[in-house]
Amino acid sequence: MSTALTAFNQPKLAIPSHIGSFFGEESNITERVTVPTLGYEGKVWQINLDGEKTKLTKKNEDGDEEPIATMRVVVLEYAKRRGRTYYEGAYDPAKIGAPVCASDDGIVPNGNIVEPQSAKCEGCPMSVKGSKISENGKAVTACSQHRMIAVVPANNLAFTPLRMKIAITSDYDKQSPELEAQGWHAFSNYTAMLRSKGVQHTAALVTKMRFDPNAPYPKVLFSPDRWLEAAEMAQVAPVVRSDAVKALVEPHFQTAGAPEAKPVAVAKPVAVAKPVAVAKPVMQTMDEDEDDVVFTPVAAAPTKAPKAAPKVQKAAPAPVEAEESAAPVKAASTGAVPDDVASLLAEWGED
Repeated sequence: MSTALTAFNQPKLAIPSHIGSFFGEESNITERVTVPTLGYEGKVWQINLDGEKTKLTKKNEDGDEEPIATMRVVVLEYAKRRGRTYYEGAYDPAKIGAPVCASDDGIVPNGNIVEPQSAKCEGCPMSVKGSKISENGKAVTACSQHRMIAVVPANNLAFTPLRMKIAITSDYDKQSPELEAQGWHAFSNYTAMLRSKGVQHTAALVTKMRFDPNAPYPKVLFSPDRWLEAAEMAQVAPVVRSDAVKALVEPHFQTAGAPEAKPVAVAKPVAVAKPVAVAKPVMQTMDEDEDDVVFTPVAAAPTKAPKAAPKVQKAAPAPVEAEESAAPVKAASTGAVPDDVASLLAEWGED
């Protein structure tokens, strides 16, 4: 009777001496790498660090666990173009794998795609409306759009920058004027609002995020909370410009000799950092009836910042796409909530 199953069932294997002496420190079994992310399942926020997912909840007055409704973050950077992903068949959260085709910039498929559906995203049969019929019988595109965003918790600016991947429904919305009147916007609408107010960079302020209470799926909304203090701005500025953040919003970005994007070392804040230089923004809008994106150049934001913080008004809280393994962090599995994550929950739970 084979003892292989019994032997490999143990948490730690006893490596035979002849095998250990042959290989020494050499190994061809590499650790799985994951991206540090802030995401959501249903309408429950969760953080993924070192391959360990933690749902962000708090205890209510009755002592029961409930999801944290409002998240406060600093948006360090975001991809200026939407990406695309195409999965075959219906979405199944229990069976998430690599997409059949994908693009980081929405122009051409990524170089690692084995069988691209088309040489270019424009004109691809999977990116046209009607290439898929949704469960409710609506004609949609089989290849969905998303945007990558890099954020850091507002209550811990030295925390590892996190990637957020939001679906098109969280990125652009022209059908919720009542929510916008209350100060809540889809992401592209939010950045357009900031630009119209003379805000030069999303990292100049704390942003609130919550789910649209009127949507049956997790549609994320964004709202301004407050300006960063001088010391906070000095702490955030070098992180904004870091390769780690660039790798989060541009998944295939790699730095020479540095395959892993590690937490950014931050100097002690001493003074206000100079305004962050940003490239001339590009606004993305949606055609009235189609899912095709129209790119319209927009003039650079004014250099003079507004005197008062953007107005904030209270209001309420996309189909989730799979998180993609890509670059930055070594995986581990402890089964416990990491101390650095647990320390965030108390303040994140303050709505």
